[in-house]
Amino acid sequence: SQEYLNVQNPNNFVLEDFDRVFIPKNPEFQKPLWVSVTGRVRYPGSYAIRFKGEKLCSFLRRAGGLASDAYLKGGRLVRRLNNAGLVPVDFEKSMSDSTSRENVEILEGDEIIVPENLKVVLVRGEVATPAAALHRNGAGLKYYLEQAGGLTDEADDERIVVTLPNGQKWAPSGFFLVPDPDILAGSTVFVPKKIEKKSEVLATIREITGILSSAAAIIVAVVVLSRQ
Repeated sequence: SQEYLNVQNPNNFVLEDFDRVFIPKNPEFQKPLWVSVTGRVRYPGSYAIRFKGEKLCSFLRRAGGLASDAYLKGGRLVRRLNNAGLVPVDFEKSMSDSTSRENVEILEGDEIIVPENLKVVLVRGEVATPAAALHRNGAGLKYYLEQAGGLTDEADDERIVVTLPNGQKWAPSGFFLVPDPDILAGSTVFVPKKIEKKSEVLATIREITGILSSAAAIIVAVVVLSRQ
């Protein structure tokens, strides 16, 4: 027969042959959830989440703060959970205002990356010479397209996308007297190819021709039957 003993003082308890020892799990124990902080911080490495809801700025401070050449505007948050990918976040706002919505909660597997400023803007897609154009403060989209040799004949200039280095989308002000926001160093300009739309005219003509042919066939059949 089996006998279960609740041992209060294990130091004075003597085990016998074939005894089994069961140690219950602490219900409050949780394995550490790790986050990676890399790039231009003083102490890059892996950091455990200390409590649920710990935010971005907390990890940047725990990593010793920023190195002298850190480019906070280019900070990136990559979420590995469910392969979510790049999460557009403004690192500057996160560090300057801990109550900002940009100071997001960090989850297990997140990768926080603080790069250095490479001082270029990548221009890709339908341009003459895809390039890493030198960044110039206040320069607009036209300047970077010109640095890449201009648009090709197949470029769709109405669907150009500019992505800021933190993953957020750049957009012009939309107002004549209001200057466009700066295209930051580390941004990417992508010029897509025109989408060729199949002509609907020929399809319509074929459809009408088919209808007329069917109608003519019906008329001929009626005439033939009426003669019989």
